[in-house]
Order: sequence, then structure tokens, then C-alpha cells
Amino acid sequence: MTRNALKIIDKAMESLGLEYGFVRYTKKPIVYPYWVGEYQENTPVDESGYSNSSFLLTGFHRGEWDVLETQKESINDYFNKVSGKTVMAEDGSAVAIFYANSLVVPTIDAELKRIQINLDVHEWSVKLMIKSGITAGTPAKILFGAGVYFQGVEYSETEAPTEEAIKAAIIGATQDGGTLTITPEFFAPELDGATVALMELQQKVGETAQMDISYAELTADLMAKMAVGKIGESTDKMYDVVTSSVLKKDHFYKGFGYYGEFLDGRPIIILFKNALCTSGFTTDAKNKTNSVFKGTMACQSDIEYGTTKLPYAIFIRKKEGWASADATDLVA
Repeated sequence: MTRNALKIIDKAMESLGLEYGFVRYTKKPIVYPYWVGEYQENTPVDESGYSNSSFLLTGFHRGEWDVLETQKESINDYFNKVSGKTVMAEDGSAVAIFYANSLVVPTIDAELKRIQINLDVHEWSVKLMIKSGITAGTPAKILFGAGVYFQGVEYSETEAPTEEAIKAAIIGATQDGGTLTITPEFFAPELDGATVALMELQQKVGETAQMDISYAELTADLMAKMAVGKIGESTDKMYDVVTSSVLKKDHFYKGFGYYGEFLDGRPIIILFKNALCTSGFTTDAKNKTNSVFKGTMACQSDIEYGTTKLPYAIFIRKKEGWASADATDLVA
């Protein structure tokens, strides 16, 4: 675990106004509640410069449990489970810290309360090695996190949707992330004497684009779009009822897309003008786990846009003019 990661945690505890010491709390007299930090590194699996560690924050208090629980919640909010705390260092390395879980630790002293918080720490160091391809710019080019999927924003190939518009259009929570696949289709005549592919003969004659997503939330609208159904209502008006339907315009998503971020916080936005679920509706209900609803959202053109290419746009925020909002977290 690097000093950069330790600085981020130290700065976090200071900004939250919490008493804290690394390895040992040394303040005299002791001010309760206080927190002590320590870490355990995991063995690197390769030479990519990526490493993962577990950081343990242990809180101690002689008083009401609610005080420790309130401080635990503030730490949880700071190192959010989903978005985490991501910081880029001046040398190009990156650190991402996430709240993992917590547990109450019993003590022999009946008056002493103790809670342990586990933080998941991911680090990307910069080591110039010809055998790995890592450069000083590598961490800033890494996409990190599951991101969110949305629908209903205005489609444009020159103007990215705003964060406010995307937040208002989020479809729901996902699980196990998702994938984007864009596949061009090529044709080349098979000429006598040409025994290898020739680039001058290649022609792009079509393309497909799709996003494969695992939804964790289920609504009647999502089910109707995936199954190509229609939504009705039970006679007692207590249930939405999805039944089979012919394909209609409202089965297509308009302004469907994905929002994610690089390690330095720069956004990437993938936008389909139209999308249709071509996989149908499927779920796999099992014991002791939640169900997920997997769908393939295929990009579709329309007569207005044209018949020779797909209406998709991928917006990647340039590094010029972008400053990591959390750079001050590494200030000594």
C-alpha cells in the first residue's frame, strides 16, 4: 500500500472531524470515540502496476453505540460503496478506495464499544516497463466502476447530454456490470490469385452495436420492453399486468445510453438514438441470492437518420482543461 493511499485516508478522517491514528492512537488524554487504521496487502497477480489492499479502520468508544454508528455512516458516505473515492497523483498513479463492510467486535471491557470498518483499496502505480506497456498516462485511461444506464435523453452527435439530464433518466440499478460491442461488417471480392486478405479490397457494408446489461431492478415497463408486451391493469387495480403485444414504437428506447468514468474522474458517455431489446426477458431465481434480468439492447437506425449507418455516439472527455476534483486529497 502506497503513501498516497495512506494520505487519502488520513485526509478523509481529518475532513470528517474524527479522531484518528495510523497503527496506534497516541493522543493524550484519549478522546473518545477514536479510530485506528492498519492495512493488509494482497499478492499482486501480474506486473501491470495494479495492486489491491484491505484497510481496516477500528473505532473505539466509551459511551452510546449510536455515536460510533453515526461516525461509521459518515465514513461510508465518504468512501461510497459504488462510486468510492478516486484520486490521481501528480506522477500519474491512481488510487480508488471503497467502503466494503463493517462488523461489531466484542470486547472484554463491558463499557468499551468497538466497530471495525473494512475499506477496499485499489492502486495503479506508474512503472515504465517495456514488457508491460505501462506509461505515466496509463491510470488516467482506465475505465473504472460499473457506471449507470439511462434512457430518454435527447440524441446528438455534437453535444453530450448533461449530468442533470442523465441523472433524471437513470433506468435503475445493475449487477455484474455490462458490455458494449460494436461490430463492423466487411465484404471483399474473392479474386483469383489473391490468397490473403487485401486491405484495398475491403469495404464496410454494415455494422451492429449493442449493450448487454444485467438489471437488478424490475418494473412493468422494463419487462414489457424486454418481452415486447403491453401493460394493463388487474380488475382490482392492485396489479400491473404485462401481456403479449405486437412490436410498437414504445418498445424502443429513445436516447438510450451509458455513463461511466475514468480513474481521473473524466466521463465517458455512450449514446444510442434508438435501442431495442433483442434478447427477450429472462431471469434466474435462486436461493439465497437476488434475481437479475439480463438484456441485449441493440442500436437501431430510423428512416430519418438513414439506412447505411447506425446512430450512436461515444463522448470521451478530453484531458485538456480537466482537473481531478480530488487532487487536494494528496496534499501532505
